[in-house]
Amino acid sequence: MRRSVVEHTAHHALDEALGSLGCRLDPDDALFAGLHGRSFLNATALGASLARLPFAAGEALSLALGAAAAAPPGAAPWPSPLAAAACVAQPLRFERGGAALGHALEREARPLSELQVALLPDDALATTLGHAQELLRRAAGLWSRRAAIELLYQAALTALLRRRLPEVRRSAVLALVAGNPGMHYPALGRALVRVARSLAHDERAAERLCSGEPCSPGELPAGPGRSALGDFLWAYRDDCLAPFELDRPRWGEEPGEVIAMLRALVPAVAAGGGVRPQGCEAPGLARARADGELARYEPLLSLPERGALRLLMGRSRRLARLEPSLEPLVLRALAIMRRTVLDVDRRLRRTEPSIEPGGAWLCRAGELGRALSTGRPELGRLIRMRAAERTRELVASPPPCFVGAPPPGPLAPAEAEPLGGLGVSPGVAEGRARLADPATGLPARIEPGDVLVLHGAAGGLAPLCAVAGALIIEIGGALSPACAVAREYGLAAVAGVRAATLRLREGERVRVDGERGRVERLEPA
Repeated sequence: MRRSVVEHTAHHALDEALGSLGCRLDPDDALFAGLHGRSFLNATALGASLARLPFAAGEALSLALGAAAAAPPGAAPWPSPLAAAACVAQPLRFERGGAALGHALEREARPLSELQVALLPDDALATTLGHAQELLRRAAGLWSRRAAIELLYQAALTALLRRRLPEVRRSAVLALVAGNPGMHYPALGRALVRVARSLAHDERAAERLCSGEPCSPGELPAGPGRSALGDFLWAYRDDCLAPFELDRPRWGEEPGEVIAMLRALVPAVAAGGGVRPQGCEAPGLARARADGELARYEPLLSLPERGALRLLMGRSRRLARLEPSLEPLVLRALAIMRRTVLDVDRRLRRTEPSIEPGGAWLCRAGELGRALSTGRPELGRLIRMRAAERTRELVASPPPCFVGAPPPGPLAPAEAEPLGGLGVSPGVAEGRARLADPATGLPARIEPGDVLVLHGAAGGLAPLCAVAGALIIEIGGALSPACAVAREYGLAAVAGVRAATLRLREGERVRVDGERGRVERLEPA
């Protein structure tokens, strides 16, 4: 059931993106499932639709989405000439108009960002909510079309290389298009590491930050560290570890997640080692690795295949250059929607005291707008029903098709055989496993060279990737934000490792093989 603002908008955006490529979602598909109090996209449910795209079948789909999504029986890889033509033409149209549309939406977002919604009467707030919903819908649609085209390019590259070289690893295809300067989350990681460097040289601020006591930026001593942190929080004020969940505060409102990451980063930076190259040289190193992969495989291809390979790589990199403008736009639209729904929630509770705080998060924008316009909310029963559904989701296991669901029943003893997954960033690394907390998404501690074991592939954890030795991700595919950060930083990563946060133990040594998609347990904790 698409019962919240974001779920309804995300379903619409996915449907729009796939429709531009000649496919449609099944309206009965359960695209979202609750786990550990959060909502995740059910990638497997997309398989039946995406398997009908050219090239996007079998392993290419698994590579991108982290799901065992194969084409249904009887589905053809080229369903019709019309769909094939749409898949070829859509990327070209998007490259020409995507940047211009993104700039137009950014201009529309500016007045909504500066609007004082708390001063608006109810009917004006309902109108503002409608404008915020439309901005979010258009921004998410633009972002989804870019992601769908990126999936198409990756699948085409995989099909092209596997046609001549069936032994080509999954991670090699992804490494071919790495090295994109300006990508949002890798840049975020580099920016926070620079803040950590400033704090490491500001002894009073570093001591206050790492004391273990609750700390806010305003409580740090005045100096370069505090100033650098303030600049970071202003630049990335719309970010958080779960930006698509509107009930999660943004860093501009509550910087606790940033403070927690800095407490891990500052000692590592002060020690003088274990931090990956930061600044403008990081994309250059990733591009050099991509050129190395190209030189490895290109001589084995025929002349027409080389031309097609370079064309697809160029198109994919050109598409990646749109990401630095589109990602912040979606985050801005989500932040505007959050601020508006927060005020709607306060007003609904004044009118109907039976509504619990945060009940508005369980309603669609249209339902909230009608309640404000009529002056008769009468949403209490609906909110209680949907809250009960969410509670049942937290108690029960997600549907069987949901990738990353925990195993039913009691946890089995730790096994010695390797854990399998998708190799999403090449490299081999060993280190101690550091498990992220399901509620916060952050590990309790991390030291240089440790292996981060994440439940979801949150891009906001990019700063910790600068310290980590490798990544293990339970839910997510090769195109998820954390996997893109791993490739840009040259970090070995394996995604789609089923129940990794339950099967691995805090502190045990593991070996991560991002080339073959394997996680080996070297010794118990």
